[in-house]
Amino acid sequence: MAAKKADRRKPRTVVPIVILFVIFIFLYASFLVLHVPRVGDDNADEKRESIVAMVVMHAFFLLFTISLLLVIYTEPGSVPHEAPWDPSKASAKASVMVEKKADGRLRFCRTCGTYKPDRCHHDSATGQCVLEMDHYCPWIYNCVGYRNRKYFILTLLYGCGALHAYIYFMLPAFKTAAQGLDEIVVAFLTIFAFFLASLLALVLTGFFFFHCWLVSNQFTTIEYCEKRKNKDKKNEMGKGYADLHKTSVYDQGMYQNICHVLGNPFMWFFPTNCSRKGDGIHFEFDRDHALVRHRQDLARQERESLRKAVAAGEAVETPVPPSPSPRGQGCV
Repeated sequence: MAAKKADRRKPRTVVPIVILFVIFIFLYASFLVLHVPRVGDDNADEKRESIVAMVVMHAFFLLFTISLLLVIYTEPGSVPHEAPWDPSKASAKASVMVEKKADGRLRFCRTCGTYKPDRCHHDSATGQCVLEMDHYCPWIYNCVGYRNRKYFILTLLYGCGALHAYIYFMLPAFKTAAQGLDEIVVAFLTIFAFFLASLLALVLTGFFFFHCWLVSNQFTTIEYCEKRKNKDKKNEMGKGYADLHKTSVYDQGMYQNICHVLGNPFMWFFPTNCSRKGDGIHFEFDRDHALVRHRQDLARQERESLRKAVAAGEAVETPVPPSPSPRGQGCV
Protein backbone atom coordinates (compact mmCIF):
# COMPACT_ATOMS: atom_id res chain seq x y z
CA MET A 1 0.00 0.00 0.00
CA ALA A 2 2.84 2.36 0.87
CA ALA A 3 4.38 1.93 -2.55
CA LYS A 4 1.05 2.56 -4.19
CA LYS A 5 0.60 5.75 -2.21
CA ALA A 6 4.09 6.94 -3.12
CA ASP A 7 3.28 6.43 -6.80
CA ARG A 8 0.38 8.90 -6.48
CA ARG A 9 2.69 11.75 -5.58
CA LYS A 10 3.72 14.25 -8.22
CA PRO A 11 7.45 14.11 -8.99
CA ARG A 12 9.45 16.82 -7.27
CA THR A 13 12.74 18.32 -8.34
CA VAL A 14 15.54 19.74 -6.22
CA VAL A 15 16.63 22.16 -8.97
CA PRO A 16 14.88 25.26 -7.52
CA ILE A 17 16.30 24.78 -4.04
CA VAL A 18 19.79 24.13 -5.46
CA ILE A 19 19.53 27.38 -7.44
CA LEU A 20 18.44 29.18 -4.26
CA PHE A 21 21.45 27.97 -2.29
CA VAL A 22 23.84 28.76 -5.16
CA ILE A 23 22.53 32.35 -5.31
CA PHE A 24 22.77 32.62 -1.52
CA ILE A 25 26.38 31.41 -1.47
CA PHE A 26 27.36 33.66 -4.40
CA LEU A 27 25.95 36.83 -2.79
CA TYR A 28 27.42 35.93 0.60
CA ALA A 29 30.86 35.26 -0.92
CA SER A 30 30.82 38.50 -2.93
CA PHE A 31 30.00 40.43 0.22
CA LEU A 32 32.83 38.81 2.18
CA VAL A 33 35.38 39.39 -0.60
CA LEU A 34 34.68 43.13 -0.63
CA HIS A 35 34.22 43.79 3.09
CA VAL A 36 36.48 41.42 5.02
CA PRO A 37 39.71 43.11 3.77
CA ARG A 38 38.35 46.52 4.83
CA VAL A 39 37.99 45.37 8.45
CA GLY A 40 41.78 45.68 8.83
CA ASP A 41 41.91 49.00 6.95
CA ASP A 42 43.90 51.84 8.50
CA ASN A 43 41.07 54.26 7.71
CA ALA A 44 38.95 54.35 10.87
CA ASP A 45 35.75 55.33 9.08
CA GLU A 46 35.96 52.56 6.50
CA LYS A 47 36.93 50.06 9.19
CA ARG A 48 33.94 51.03 11.34
CA GLU A 49 31.60 50.89 8.35
CA SER A 50 32.81 47.42 7.39
CA ILE A 51 32.41 46.12 10.94
CA VAL A 52 28.83 47.42 11.06
CA ALA A 53 28.15 45.87 7.65
CA MET A 54 29.59 42.51 8.75
CA VAL A 55 27.50 42.44 11.94
CA VAL A 56 24.24 43.43 10.22
CA MET A 57 24.67 41.13 7.24
CA HIS A 58 25.68 38.11 9.33
CA ALA A 59 22.68 38.65 11.63
CA PHE A 60 20.32 38.65 8.63
CA PHE A 61 22.11 35.75 6.95
CA LEU A 62 22.02 33.67 10.13
CA LEU A 63 18.33 34.25 10.82
CA PHE A 64 17.51 33.66 7.15
CA THR A 65 19.45 30.38 7.10
CA ILE A 66 17.84 29.10 10.31
CA SER A 67 14.32 29.99 9.10
CA LEU A 68 14.96 28.48 5.67
CA LEU A 69 16.24 25.19 7.09
CA LEU A 70 13.29 25.01 9.47
CA VAL A 71 10.69 25.60 6.75
CA ILE A 72 12.40 22.96 4.60
CA TYR A 73 12.70 20.24 7.24
CA THR A 74 9.57 20.90 9.34
CA GLU A 75 6.62 18.66 8.51
CA PRO A 76 3.79 21.04 7.47
CA GLY A 77 1.16 19.26 9.53
CA SER A 78 -0.85 16.17 8.69
CA VAL A 79 -4.24 14.91 9.86
CA PRO A 80 -3.79 12.67 12.95
CA HIS A 81 -3.68 9.00 11.95
CA GLU A 82 -2.94 7.26 15.26
CA ALA A 83 -6.69 7.25 15.93
CA PRO A 84 -8.42 8.26 12.69
CA TRP A 85 -9.80 11.75 13.04
CA ASP A 86 -13.55 11.34 12.54
CA PRO A 87 -15.53 14.51 13.36
CA SER A 88 -18.81 12.64 12.88
CA LYS A 89 -17.96 10.56 15.96
CA ALA A 90 -15.84 13.03 17.90
CA SER A 91 -16.80 15.80 20.29
CA ALA A 92 -19.29 18.53 19.41
CA LYS A 93 -16.41 20.97 19.03
CA ALA A 94 -14.81 18.83 16.33
CA SER A 95 -18.06 18.35 14.44
CA VAL A 96 -18.67 22.09 14.00
CA MET A 97 -17.21 22.46 10.54
CA VAL A 98 -17.36 25.39 8.15
CA GLU A 99 -16.11 23.73 4.99
CA LYS A 100 -18.39 20.96 3.75
CA LYS A 101 -19.52 19.47 0.47
CA ALA A 102 -22.50 20.88 -1.40
CA ASP A 103 -24.79 18.21 0.09
CA GLY A 104 -23.69 19.06 3.62
CA ARG A 105 -21.42 16.06 4.16
CA LEU A 106 -17.98 16.41 5.63
CA ARG A 107 -15.02 16.46 3.26
CA PHE A 108 -13.24 13.13 2.96
CA CYS A 109 -9.92 12.33 1.29
CA ARG A 110 -10.02 8.91 -0.30
CA THR A 111 -6.29 9.01 -1.01
CA CYS A 112 -5.32 9.45 2.64
CA GLY A 113 -8.41 7.66 3.97
CA THR A 114 -9.38 10.35 6.45
CA TYR A 115 -11.77 13.23 6.95
CA LYS A 116 -10.37 16.66 6.19
CA PRO A 117 -10.63 19.41 8.83
CA ASP A 118 -11.37 23.00 7.88
CA ARG A 119 -8.60 24.60 5.78
CA CYS A 120 -7.03 21.19 5.12
CA HIS A 121 -6.20 20.16 1.55
CA HIS A 122 -4.50 17.21 -0.08
CA ASP A 123 -1.04 18.03 -1.43
CA SER A 124 -0.21 15.77 -4.34
CA ALA A 125 3.48 16.73 -4.21
CA THR A 126 4.06 15.44 -0.67
CA GLY A 127 1.28 12.84 -0.88
CA GLN A 128 -0.64 13.85 2.24
CA CYS A 129 -3.43 16.04 3.52
CA VAL A 130 -1.86 19.18 5.00
CA LEU A 131 -3.41 21.08 7.90
CA GLU A 132 -4.15 24.74 7.08
CA MET A 133 -2.39 24.29 3.76
CA ASP A 134 -1.07 27.50 2.24
CA HIS A 135 0.70 26.27 -0.91
CA TYR A 136 3.41 23.96 -2.14
CA CYS A 137 6.66 25.85 -2.72
CA PRO A 138 9.31 24.27 -4.98
CA TRP A 139 11.90 26.75 -3.66
CA ILE A 140 11.80 25.08 -0.24
CA TYR A 141 11.04 21.56 -1.52
CA ASN A 142 8.16 21.38 0.91
CA CYS A 143 4.55 22.34 1.42
CA VAL A 144 3.71 25.37 3.58
CA GLY A 145 1.14 24.42 6.19
CA TYR A 146 0.11 24.90 9.79
CA ARG A 147 3.38 23.81 11.43
CA ASN A 148 5.88 25.61 9.19
CA ARG A 149 3.99 28.68 7.95
CA LYS A 150 5.68 30.91 10.56
CA TYR A 151 9.10 29.75 9.37
CA PHE A 152 8.07 30.59 5.80
CA ILE A 153 7.04 34.12 6.78
CA LEU A 154 10.30 34.63 8.69
CA THR A 155 12.29 33.28 5.74
CA LEU A 156 10.71 35.96 3.56
CA LEU A 157 11.26 38.64 6.22
CA TYR A 158 14.93 37.92 6.82
CA GLY A 159 15.54 37.24 3.13
CA CYS A 160 14.20 40.72 2.33
CA GLY A 161 16.26 42.22 5.16
CA ALA A 162 19.43 40.51 3.96
CA LEU A 163 18.93 41.60 0.35
CA HIS A 164 18.16 45.23 1.20
CA ALA A 165 21.13 45.38 3.57
CA TYR A 166 23.31 43.84 0.86
CA ILE A 167 22.23 46.49 -1.64
CA TYR A 168 22.88 49.29 0.85
CA PHE A 169 26.36 48.11 1.87
CA MET A 170 27.38 47.14 -1.67
CA LEU A 171 26.28 50.43 -3.25
CA PRO A 172 29.74 52.10 -2.94
CA ALA A 173 31.40 49.07 -4.55
CA PHE A 174 28.81 49.12 -7.33
CA LYS A 175 29.46 52.79 -8.04
CA THR A 176 33.20 52.16 -8.18
CA ALA A 177 32.73 49.24 -10.57
CA ALA A 178 30.30 51.21 -12.74
CA GLN A 179 32.86 53.99 -13.11
CA GLY A 180 35.41 51.50 -14.45
CA LEU A 181 37.82 51.89 -11.53
CA ASP A 182 38.05 48.13 -10.87
CA GLU A 183 39.51 45.30 -12.89
CA ILE A 184 37.14 44.03 -15.57
CA VAL A 185 36.40 40.69 -13.83
CA VAL A 186 35.85 42.31 -10.42
CA ALA A 187 33.68 45.02 -11.97
CA PHE A 188 31.56 42.49 -13.85
CA LEU A 189 30.98 40.29 -10.79
CA THR A 190 30.19 43.30 -8.60
CA ILE A 191 27.68 44.75 -11.04
CA PHE A 192 26.11 41.34 -11.70
CA ALA A 193 25.77 40.60 -7.97
CA PHE A 194 24.28 44.03 -7.31
CA PHE A 195 21.64 43.73 -10.05
CA LEU A 196 20.86 40.13 -9.03
CA ALA A 197 20.31 41.21 -5.42
CA SER A 198 18.18 44.17 -6.56
CA LEU A 199 15.96 41.96 -8.72
CA LEU A 200 15.53 39.39 -5.96
CA ALA A 201 14.79 42.13 -3.42
CA LEU A 202 12.06 43.56 -5.67
CA VAL A 203 10.37 40.18 -6.18
CA LEU A 204 10.80 38.92 -2.61
CA THR A 205 9.58 42.16 -1.04
CA GLY A 206 6.37 42.11 -3.06
CA PHE A 207 5.87 38.44 -2.18
CA PHE A 208 6.52 39.17 1.50
CA PHE A 209 3.98 42.00 1.69
CA PHE A 210 1.42 39.82 -0.10
CA HIS A 211 1.83 37.16 2.59
CA CYS A 212 1.68 39.82 5.29
CA TRP A 213 -1.70 40.81 3.88
CA LEU A 214 -2.82 37.16 3.83
CA VAL A 215 -1.77 36.62 7.43
CA SER A 216 -3.34 39.84 8.73
CA ASN A 217 -6.64 38.98 7.01
CA GLN A 218 -6.60 35.27 7.99
CA PHE A 219 -6.34 33.92 4.45
CA THR A 220 -4.14 31.18 3.09
CA THR A 221 -2.88 31.36 -0.49
CA ILE A 222 -5.29 28.58 -1.49
CA GLU A 223 -8.26 30.35 0.11
CA TYR A 224 -7.35 33.62 -1.57
CA CYS A 225 -6.79 32.16 -5.04
CA GLU A 226 -9.56 29.55 -5.15
CA LYS A 227 -12.28 31.43 -3.34
CA ARG A 228 -11.82 35.18 -3.20
CA LYS A 229 -10.51 35.50 -6.77
CA ASN A 230 -13.05 33.09 -8.30
CA LYS A 231 -15.41 35.89 -9.28
CA ASP A 232 -17.30 34.17 -12.11
CA LYS A 233 -18.33 31.03 -10.22
CA LYS A 234 -21.83 30.80 -8.76
CA ASN A 235 -22.77 28.96 -5.60
CA GLU A 236 -25.70 26.59 -5.11
CA MET A 237 -28.17 29.47 -4.73
CA GLY A 238 -26.88 31.35 -7.76
CA LYS A 239 -25.10 34.03 -5.79
CA GLY A 240 -21.61 35.22 -6.60
CA TYR A 241 -19.19 32.70 -5.06
CA ALA A 242 -16.55 35.36 -4.36
CA ASP A 243 -19.07 37.56 -2.53
CA LEU A 244 -19.19 35.00 0.28
CA HIS A 245 -15.41 35.22 0.65
CA LYS A 246 -14.77 38.94 0.60
CA THR A 247 -13.52 38.47 4.14
CA SER A 248 -12.27 35.28 5.75
CA VAL A 249 -14.76 33.36 7.85
CA TYR A 250 -11.85 32.75 10.27
CA ASP A 251 -11.00 36.45 10.63
CA GLN A 252 -10.53 37.37 14.32
CA GLY A 253 -9.08 40.84 13.81
CA MET A 254 -5.60 41.79 12.62
CA TYR A 255 -3.81 41.28 15.95
CA GLN A 256 -5.31 37.84 16.63
CA ASN A 257 -4.78 36.83 13.01
CA ILE A 258 -1.07 37.60 13.27
CA CYS A 259 -0.81 35.82 16.63
CA HIS A 260 -2.46 32.77 15.07
CA VAL A 261 0.53 32.37 12.72
CA LEU A 262 3.43 33.95 14.66
CA GLY A 263 2.38 33.19 18.24
CA ASN A 264 3.15 35.39 21.23
CA PRO A 265 4.15 38.96 20.19
CA PHE A 266 7.43 38.64 22.12
CA MET A 267 8.30 35.64 19.93
CA TRP A 268 7.14 36.94 16.56
CA PHE A 269 10.63 37.43 15.16
CA PHE A 270 12.19 34.27 16.59
CA PRO A 271 12.16 31.08 14.46
CA THR A 272 10.25 28.93 16.95
CA ASN A 273 6.69 27.68 17.27
CA CYS A 274 6.79 27.29 21.05
CA SER A 275 4.29 30.11 21.69
CA ARG A 276 1.69 29.19 19.08
CA LYS A 277 -1.75 28.05 20.17
CA GLY A 278 -4.15 25.68 18.45
CA ASP A 279 -3.81 22.32 16.74
CA GLY A 280 -4.44 23.11 13.07
CA ILE A 281 -7.73 21.18 13.21
CA HIS A 282 -10.13 23.41 15.12
CA PHE A 283 -10.53 27.10 14.25
CA GLU A 284 -12.52 29.96 15.68
CA PHE A 285 -14.84 31.41 13.07
CA ASP A 286 -17.39 34.18 12.68
CA ARG A 287 -20.83 32.61 13.11
CA ASP A 288 -22.44 35.69 11.57
CA HIS A 289 -20.31 35.51 8.43
CA ALA A 290 -22.16 35.45 5.10
CA LEU A 291 -20.70 32.04 4.28
CA VAL A 292 -21.91 30.51 7.55
CA ARG A 293 -25.40 31.96 7.09
CA HIS A 294 -25.42 30.69 3.51
CA ARG A 295 -24.56 27.14 4.60
CA GLN A 296 -27.20 27.31 7.33
CA ASP A 297 -29.76 28.28 4.69
CA LEU A 298 -28.71 25.33 2.54
CA ALA A 299 -28.96 22.97 5.52
CA ARG A 300 -32.47 24.23 6.32
CA GLN A 301 -33.50 23.78 2.70
CA GLU A 302 -32.13 20.24 2.71
CA ARG A 303 -33.98 19.36 5.92
CA GLU A 304 -37.19 20.87 4.55
CA SER A 305 -36.84 18.87 1.32
CA LEU A 306 -36.32 15.67 3.29
CA ARG A 307 -39.32 16.42 5.52
CA LYS A 308 -41.55 16.97 2.51
CA ALA A 309 -40.25 13.82 0.82
CA VAL A 310 -40.94 11.74 3.94
CA ALA A 311 -44.41 13.29 4.32
CA ALA A 312 -45.17 12.42 0.70
CA GLY A 313 -44.09 8.83 1.24
CA GLU A 314 -41.17 9.07 -1.15
CA ALA A 315 -38.09 6.90 -0.70
CA VAL A 316 -35.26 8.91 0.76
CA GLU A 317 -31.70 7.81 0.09
CA THR A 318 -29.38 8.75 2.91
CA PRO A 319 -25.75 9.03 1.79
CA VAL A 320 -23.40 6.78 3.75
CA PRO A 321 -20.15 8.54 4.63
CA PRO A 322 -16.93 6.67 3.91
CA SER A 323 -15.14 5.09 6.82
CA PRO A 324 -11.81 6.62 7.84
CA SER A 325 -8.92 4.19 7.78
CA PRO A 326 -5.41 4.21 9.22
CA ARG A 327 -2.62 5.87 7.26
CA GLY A 328 -1.75 4.10 4.04
CA GLN A 329 -4.94 1.96 3.99
CA GLY A 330 -7.27 4.50 2.43
CA CYS A 331 -5.62 4.79 -0.96
CA VAL A 332 -7.73 4.14 -4.01
